[in-house]
Amino acid sequence: PLIVMAPPLPNTFFPFIVGKAIYTHTLIEIAVGMWVLLAMRDSGYRPPRSWLLPIFVVYVVLVLLASLFGVSPQRSIWSTYERMQGFVDVAHWLAFVIVVSSVYRSWIEWRALLNFNLCISVVMAMLGLGQRYDIQVLGYLTSTERVDITLGNPTYVGAYMLVNILIALGFLGHSLMKPTVVVTESVLKSRHRRRRSRRAPSGTEFPWVSSLRIFWVSAIVLDTIILYMSGTRGAVVGLAGGIVAFSIGYMIWGRDRRIKFVATFLLSSVVGLILLFVAVRGHPSFDQISQSSVMLSRLSNIGPNDESVAGRVNSALVGLHGFVARP
Repeated sequence: PLIVMAPPLPNTFFPFIVGKAIYTHTLIEIAVGMWVLLAMRDSGYRPPRSWLLPIFVVYVVLVLLASLFGVSPQRSIWSTYERMQGFVDVAHWLAFVIVVSSVYRSWIEWRALLNFNLCISVVMAMLGLGQRYDIQVLGYLTSTERVDITLGNPTYVGAYMLVNILIALGFLGHSLMKPTVVVTESVLKSRHRRRRSRRAPSGTEFPWVSSLRIFWVSAIVLDTIILYMSGTRGAVVGLAGGIVAFSIGYMIWGRDRRIKFVATFLLSSVVGLILLFVAVRGHPSFDQISQSSVMLSRLSNIGPNDESVAGRVNSALVGLHGFVARP
């Protein structure tokens, strides 16, 4: 997320997109080469048994077929500088998933990886605050109504922050569950054993958990602020939908009373905010307040006459027509 091919780095077309793709593809290819050697020497690092990996493989095969027989195989396979996606990008992410799922097996390892990812999201959030209030940290981050930080697009910022908010919420909720296993030094060293367990320990008690809870709450608050400043309505709707789905699910099947209480509070809060928004939408006082907030302004415009909604409906129809013509 932090890579931008702009000075002092070499400049490229679409510097917010191309640099990230080249950097990521290169690192994945290097990691795959190193992992192949590792897996040949140690069977403990070979792909785990999982029904998710075959599903991903089938999906990538379907993407390849659609790319070969579509309207423009060249763009479907290689994409364009503006997007840097296509089959080549999807294939790289399949390789990344295979390597990561083969190397990271224990809860301790995944916790370290995902918390490092949250650290990057906090750095991104701080850069977003700097951009919003015109604090010059990076030369190309100029003050704008909707923050785009180093991603170059506010919509990407909203989606990125949404994922990290949910990861931090997951860690925070997991840390509040009653511990069943205490992680010891022997468990910490288990990653170096030849035969490693494929099942993650279910314990939540580990050193520095109080500090980590402060970090997770900070990440949630900062990332939510930046999501709001991005003005990305889809991410807000997605966050609300995720909270509602989790809350209802945990209220039905969950066991921990504290988390059930939190789930009930979250569900009530989301429903209350939605009802409040519907009630005050269109009121002169709300319109006056929304003028100072790009997110509220964009949310108040949601409807069939909204240009953004109409554009997405048209894109879906074009996609359907294209699929019928060249499946």
